Amino acid sequence: MSLNIAISQPLTLAPPLELPLKLRLPQGRFGARRSVNNSPAGRFHTGVDLHAAIGDSVFPVYGGIVVVSLQPGTDRKAGDGFVRIWHQIAADSGYISTYSHLDTVNVRINQFVEVGDLIGTVGLPEDKSWEPHLHFELRHVVADGITALSEADRNDQLRRMSRSVAVDPTRQFYHWDLENYSNGDSDRIVSGKTQVTQIADITHQHIRYFRVKLASVRDYLFIPLYAPSADESSMIETIRGAYFSGNKVNLTYRQSPFWEDKLIIAEVRV
Repeated sequence: MSLNIAISQPLTLAPPLELPLKLRLPQGRFGARRSVNNSPAGRFHTGVDLHAAIGDSVFPVYGGIVVVSLQPGTDRKAGDGFVRIWHQIAADSGYISTYSHLDTVNVRINQFVEVGDLIGTVGLPEDKSWEPHLHFELRHVVADGITALSEADRNDQLRRMSRSVAVDPTRQFYHWDLENYSNGDSDRIVSGKTQVTQIADITHQHIRYFRVKLASVRDYLFIPLYAPSADESSMIETIRGAYFSGNKVNLTYRQSPFWEDKLIIAEVRV
């Protein structure tokens, strides 16, 4: 198994569930250590888990060809259907997206699907060994000569996921949280000119944040340090400068479903 956090913008991903997306922390994050047969070494989580309810619709994140379609209760345990889609970017390379823990599977092998098509619904295993959620995984694949293969041989290669590397879609999914915010102002909260009383870099549920406390706001405010953008880095430096100089700031913030409803800073003015 390979992880590669460096491949951060492989595709422009559409949301696989209805918005808002909500990351399942801490165990559902990319790279989380999972125990196997009670071994402390375990394995790494090569996808991300997104909170969902039983029956929630699941959609492809990009157009592609279905190469695996396993029905729950027939090919897999009840509530654990499974779909894998091949997104061909170049002749012999592309990405595979995987959607697990499905109650229904609505697509067949070799079917072409587009963004917005229903591929299945979220399920729950009979033994209820986990809460309902969608496991989503994205892998970069280089498969020499794959375009010359028959559909069956191509699908077999992609099913094995040979010569593939897991890539982290977390930041791209967070984009939809930001997009929702930027397209509406109903959830905007403005602090007004106030003093920064505390700053800290913290880790909560294995995710790093820049945490801020203002004199006029009761709760802590956060900026996620998960592959921070240039704007986020600039906001952090502005807040640090205000804290050490004693200048007042005016922050705009909002509640983020993606980061389990933390108050996320969206704009900083001095």
